Amino acid sequence: MTSLTKVEKLKVALILISDGFSGAEKVVWQTIKYLEDQIDFYLITNSELKPFFNTVISEKKTLDIGSLFQHRKSKYSRLFENRFYNAVEWYLFLKSSKVKEFIKKSDIKLIHPHLENSLYLATTSKTTNSKIIYTVHDVISFINNHYKALKQRKKISRYFNKVDNVIFVSSYTKKVYENELNNIPQNTIIYNGVEDSGPPQEIEYNTHTGNINLLFVGGEKTVKGADILLEAIDILVNQKHITNCNVSMLGSYPVNNNTNQLIKKYKLNKYVTVFGFIASPNHLNYFKKADILIVPSRSEAQPLAILEGFNLGIPIIATNVGGIPEILTDGENGLLCNPNCNDLADKIELLLSNQKLRATISKNNFEHSKRFQINTMIENLKRFYTTL
Repeated sequence: MTSLTKVEKLKVALILISDGFSGAEKVVWQTIKYLEDQIDFYLITNSELKPFFNTVISEKKTLDIGSLFQHRKSKYSRLFENRFYNAVEWYLFLKSSKVKEFIKKSDIKLIHPHLENSLYLATTSKTTNSKIIYTVHDVISFINNHYKALKQRKKISRYFNKVDNVIFVSSYTKKVYENELNNIPQNTIIYNGVEDSGPPQEIEYNTHTGNINLLFVGGEKTVKGADILLEAIDILVNQKHITNCNVSMLGSYPVNNNTNQLIKKYKLNKYVTVFGFIASPNHLNYFKKADILIVPSRSEAQPLAILEGFNLGIPIIATNVGGIPEILTDGENGLLCNPNCNDLADKIELLLSNQKLRATISKNNFEHSKRFQINTMIENLKRFYTTL
């Protein structure tokens, strides 16, 4: 009588070091949730992020390396992160031996970091028997020319010597890396995906009258362009006297944030509400109430917010930057604008006044969303894992 041989699942350590839960963090969450029955995942992360993953991975498979970003709340934060010293990077170096021990003990053969700090930790913790797959979610270090970005660019180039495979989330990110770095490892493009949210939020496809609800989900990070949006609303409300709109702002905002200061400066309290961070899937309740999604980013690879907007048939206005034009065609499934307040104000005014255009874009978006379903992303990722 022959006994059946048990096939062991591939062990993958996901490394995620970040100061907040946004698009890249959601991709890691989705990866664990939808592939856990086929891949044996482990998670290496910091204390600020760990609570977001408690529902998808067990304590024994999670390594919490501690709090990394508390110093940013201090008035002395510039002493910890400046052109000469980076407290986070130094802390990660000190924790690398602990991470390496965790990888060895768990017999992990595949290390999968997301975001640049995670890449640094992965390369300093790599064992002789492990491979590194790195997912590139942004290229901000390659398009800015200030000192900090130039320094980070050199580090990424150095880290890439230890990377075996790369996943890009858009053709744009791949092109930037190929232009900036020599000898890119074996790579593929895997577009982000979103869960099916059912039919669009309104059968009428955004044709109602009355105040129009605008939604922004980027938080306080400069790259997300909250200031651009508020300056555009200032133009609409205080200069053009267009007042039939309300703005809901989601995302992480520190206590003394620039967003609230700008709202006060432009006297927009009547029109703008900051709700802060709303955990998934509850954030979709705000999407379902939105008539227009605004993505005024200064740089993007492939924003999940746009894909979630597609999925609910929401008209979108987004900046013509990064990987956004790969998925959004101006006048067809959204409106593209330059990353400045005047152009954004013009595009918002156009959609506010044109119900027919809102309805057309809404219908097109819902159809377009079929390209970016979570099942496609997960199948592509599983195929990439198993062919290594």
